[in-house]
Amino acid sequence: MKDLVMSSRGSSHVREKTGINFSIVKLLVLRDKEDNIDVEFGTDENNIATAPPRRPPYGGGSNRGEPRGNGPAKNGAPPKPLPIETPTISLNELNRITDNFGTKSFVGESSYGRVFYGKLSAGEEAAVKKLDTSSSPELDNDFTGQRQAGLKISCCTLCLWVLFGTTSGQLSANFYARTCPNFRSIITRAVNSAVSSEARMGASLLRLHFHDCFGCDASVLLDDTANFTGEKTAGPNSNSLRGFNVIDTIKTQLESQCPGVVSCADILSAAARDSVVALRGPSWNLVFGRRDSTTASLSAANSNLPSPTSSLSGLISSFSNQGFTTNEMVALSGAHTIGQARCTVFRNRLYNENNINSSFATSLRTNCPSSGGDNNLSPFDASPTSFDNRYYNDLISQRGLLHSDQELFNGGSTDAQVRTYSSNAATFSTDFANAMVKMANLNPLTGSSGQVRTNCRRTN
Repeated sequence: MKDLVMSSRGSSHVREKTGINFSIVKLLVLRDKEDNIDVEFGTDENNIATAPPRRPPYGGGSNRGEPRGNGPAKNGAPPKPLPIETPTISLNELNRITDNFGTKSFVGESSYGRVFYGKLSAGEEAAVKKLDTSSSPELDNDFTGQRQAGLKISCCTLCLWVLFGTTSGQLSANFYARTCPNFRSIITRAVNSAVSSEARMGASLLRLHFHDCFGCDASVLLDDTANFTGEKTAGPNSNSLRGFNVIDTIKTQLESQCPGVVSCADILSAAARDSVVALRGPSWNLVFGRRDSTTASLSAANSNLPSPTSSLSGLISSFSNQGFTTNEMVALSGAHTIGQARCTVFRNRLYNENNINSSFATSLRTNCPSSGGDNNLSPFDASPTSFDNRYYNDLISQRGLLHSDQELFNGGSTDAQVRTYSSNAATFSTDFANAMVKMANLNPLTGSSGQVRTNCRRTN
C-alpha cells in the first residue's frame, strides 16, 4: 500500500496516492503542549482552516486570539494560513500502531468514532481517531468540539483524526445514514415486539448472532436447497437455533423502506444487541456495512462452534481460534444468563456427573428423564428472562446446566473470574459488551465482497 500523505491538497490527492476513496480526511497536529497549533484538512484546498492560536505562534500575530497568517488581504479576503509541516504516514504504519485498529490499542468510544493509541516509528505518541462517515452536517460541527477535546490529551504530542469513506471497505456507525436512516428503529421495534411476545426469543436472537459470528456473514440464515447444504443442520445448530422468523420479519420491513440496502448480517448484529437490552442487559456501540455471504460451510459450523460437552481447554481453544482471550470467553459464556436448553444436551450431566448440586439435579430429572423428553426445556440459570450475573452465582453453587458451563468453575484457571462476575454485575456487563463488539467484527465481508441479500434465507 502506498503512503497516505496528509497534505493540504485534500481527499482527491489522497485518493491518487492510495487508491482509496476517502470522502474526507482531517488531521489534527499538536506540535507541542505549549503552542497547540492545529490544522484541519478538508475535501479541497478551499476547505483548509486554521484555528486561532492559544498564544502567538512562531512569527505569527502579536495578540492572543489573532488569526495567524500574513494578515488580511487588501481586498478583504480572509488571511491565508501559513504553511505547516505535516507528517507523511503510511497506512501500514497506521495499522501497525493501532494493531489494525484492534482491541489492544483501543482507548475508547466517542461520538462519530473510536480512539486508538500507539507510537509512531519516530517515537511520537499518537492518538488516532477513526471517524465514521456520515452525511450529517453535525459531523463538521462536532469535529470542532472533538478537536478541542484532543487538545486536552496531555500524554500525546500528536493526534491523528482520520475519516474513512464508506467505499473504503470499512464498517461505520453511520453506514446507512443516507441510504436507510430509520433502519435502527425498524430493527429495535421488531425485536422488542418479539421479546415482549416471548421472552425466550431474546436469548434465541443472541444465540443466532453468536453462531453466525464465527464469521459474521449471515451464512447461518441460508436454507438448504437441492444443490446447496447450509449450516442449519450442523450439530450445534440442528433443532436448536431459532428466531429465523423474526429476522425474516425485520428484513421484509427493511426491504419495504430501503430495498436492497441493509444486509442480513447487520440485522443479526443489531437484533442481538437489542435483544440483550430488551432483557435489561447492557448495550454496546455497533458499526455496520457487513455484507452477506453467498455460501456457507457445514463442516466449519461443526468444527468451529464450541460444544455443550466441551472441556475448559476445549472452550479456551475454540475461542482462541477466533481471536478471543480466556477472559473474553468467560464473559461471552455469560450469554447463558438468559434462555433455555433442551434435555438432550444436558442429560448426561444430570445422570453421570458428580460436580452438580444434588437437589438441582433431582429437580431437573423430573423434566429430563434418562430416556425420552429430548426437547423438554430447562433454564440456564434461575432468572432466564433477565440479563444479569445470576449465571455465575449458579456456577459457584454447582448449578451449571451444561457440562461446558460448569467447566468454567471446576477448580480450573477461570474460577477467579467467575467469582469476580458473581459479585460484580457491572464488571460482567462491561466485559460482555466489549467482547460482543469484538465478536460482531469477526471477519466481516465488506466493500464489494459478498452481496446484500433481499431474502435472508437465500442468495440473490
